[in-house]
Amino acid sequence: MVGSAVLIMVLGLLFVAPVHAEVTFDSWVGQWFKGTVTDKGVIVGDLGTGKVVEKVSTYGYVYSWDGGKMQYTFLLIQFDANSGTWMDAVPYVAQVVGGTPLNYVSYGLIPPGTVPEIEIFALIINVTAKEKKGVLTNPKVNTVGGCVIYNLDGGLHFAANESLNFKSVPVEKVPIEVLQKIL
Repeated sequence: MVGSAVLIMVLGLLFVAPVHAEVTFDSWVGQWFKGTVTDKGVIVGDLGTGKVVEKVSTYGYVYSWDGGKMQYTFLLIQFDANSGTWMDAVPYVAQVVGGTPLNYVSYGLIPPGTVPEIEIFALIINVTAKEKKGVLTNPKVNTVGGCVIYNLDGGLHFAANESLNFKSVPVEKVPIEVLQKIL
C-alpha cells in the first residue's frame, strides 16, 4: 500500500513538475551580443610610433558549435565610424579550453587571410551566464587578454592590446543593418 502511494506520488510529480532542458554548450548558438571592442596600442611606421586608443561598437552572433572540436564560430559585425555603416561579418573561431556551459574560458582568432588587413587577431575570453529553467540568462563575454596587428595603408602597422566587453541582447534590439550582414 505504501509502495503504491509512493509510486502514485512520483508519477504525479512527473506530470505536474515542469521539465526543463539542461543548458549545454550548444545552447549558446543563436545568441546575440552587443558591446565595445577597445584597442590600445601604437601605430608604427617609417617616422616612428604613436599611441592610439580606438573603441568600436560591435555585435557578435554565435553562429555554430562543433562539439567534436569544442569550437564555436562567432560572427563579429563592427561599426565603421568613418563611413557610418556596419562592416561585413567576420568569422571568429573560439576553442573552448575548459569550464562548464555557464562559465568557460576559450581562446580564439580570426583565421589568417579572412581579413586582408589583419595580420593577427587573438583573444582569450571568459564567457559566463546564469541558467533559469534551462535557458541562458545574463550572458556576458569578457576578455582575459588579447592582441591585434593591422597592416595599414602606406606601410603603417597598428599593434594593440585588444579587449571586448559584450552583454547579451535580444534579436529584436539588433539593428536591421546588422542582421542583414549575416543573412
